[in-house]
Amino acid sequence: MQVVVSAGNVPPLVELGAENAINFGSEGIIDLDMTLELINEIGINNFYKGALELVEASQKGTYYAVPFHG
Repeated sequence: MQVVVSAGNVPPLVELGAENAINFGSEGIIDLDMTLELINEIGINNFYKGALELVEASQKGTYYAVPFHG
């Protein structure tokens, strides 16, 4: 993924595990505003609390990823 970021060719949507989402998010690769916007659009209550906790950023109420199965 670093090569893609360095090249400035980051895809708008990727499927990855929570560990990678946290790593990429910590490096500033993930758009936290867009992630939160999508979670809110779907409805935060439509997600399992535990799934959201796995991808929650250090700033409470923001997320590195949108859970899609679990």
